[in-house]
Amino acid sequence: MVELINIPSAEVDYQKNVCAICKEHSVTRWCDYVIRYDHAHFYLRNYKNFVEANRRGAQYKTCDLPMCEECAHQVSLDHDFCPYHKRLQEQVALPDVYQKKRQELEKQKIMRMELGYDEPPTAKEASQLSLFD
Repeated sequence: MVELINIPSAEVDYQKNVCAICKEHSVTRWCDYVIRYDHAHFYLRNYKNFVEANRRGAQYKTCDLPMCEECAHQVSLDHDFCPYHKRLQEQVALPDVYQKKRQELEKQKIMRMELGYDEPPTAKEASQLSLFD
């Protein structure tokens, strides 16, 4: 169960550029946890159009809680989470081996499309990432 953090937004004056967590330091980061996806593309005729319609950008909404350097949790090179969403992320179970292999196949497919290939991986390329190794 996720332990909630008491962040009373009424007490934080966002115009003063003060961290919403500690209320002491200046804001240098915002929470990048995705809280909503706004795209509605369910079916497209080919994979290239699907990738184009679903690229990063305005298709999602993030938490954007203002934080200082000390309160932010860096989860990747350019993504920071607030303490609440960091704990939430830690509680998500990692996928099993089959799911990890499937994710690798999908990543390979996306990379091929970004490099300009019009077809998914060939059978030989797909067999290199066998789901049952």
